[in-house]
Amino acid sequence: MRRVLSDAQRFFDGRAESMKIPVAVIDSGIKRDVFSLPDEIHETDVSRVIPFRFKHSVSDTRLHGTITSSIIHKYSPEILLYSIQVFPDGSLITSRQTLLRALKWCLKKRIPIINLSLGTTDKTDFQDIENMIDKLVDNRQVVVSAFQIDGADTMPAMHPKVFGVLLDDTLQNNEYYALPGTANNYCASSRHLLIRQDGSEYKTPVNTSYAAPTITAAIVNCIKEHPWREQGFITDYLKNNGARPGG
Repeated sequence: MRRVLSDAQRFFDGRAESMKIPVAVIDSGIKRDVFSLPDEIHETDVSRVIPFRFKHSVSDTRLHGTITSSIIHKYSPEILLYSIQVFPDGSLITSRQTLLRALKWCLKKRIPIINLSLGTTDKTDFQDIENMIDKLVDNRQVVVSAFQIDGADTMPAMHPKVFGVLLDDTLQNNEYYALPGTANNYCASSRHLLIRQDGSEYKTPVNTSYAAPTITAAIVNCIKEHPWREQGFITDYLKNNGARPGG
């Protein structure tokens, strides 16, 4: 029987040099009729567990995943978007089990880049999430995560192999820089101007959630320029190509 490869598998196997780069956005899902998004979007919903923990205080809850995805698409239009819903019913509250289910889905599908504009401060969540991140990294997958939610450090951004992202509100558009004294943490802009489908402008709120996709887009561009490289190469690329090269 002829083996049928997914887009993500072909990407890893080097069988599609010009293909769009698969990116998973683990968030609140997608509304297709608001902002500019990729033509092809794969959607899945894993938000079946009774929600608890992982709380955000963001006003635009129902558009959170749509805005995050639109930011990545703005700076890296050549992506194949996988939208994985972990926040049910428009809330920004989910559970460890739900996040692990989403990450396990990404692991199975071998999605090369994963954006998480979320995290947990509950230490009882840490070990299970760390173990799953280890599996993803060992599988050559890249995870980008918001480092602070409501002022508190979060997991999985605290994992040393995750691209942890903090907000610098002096930056704008796709500006970022490596955070001095850290191995893999970055400060990035969350000030983005998106165009609604009716032609009107939308300025994103200033918060860490919308800084993380700035780094995700930069990683997509790195991989687009330098077809698949190891994580160390990506780290060096980010440090040398930010708004403040080398931190």
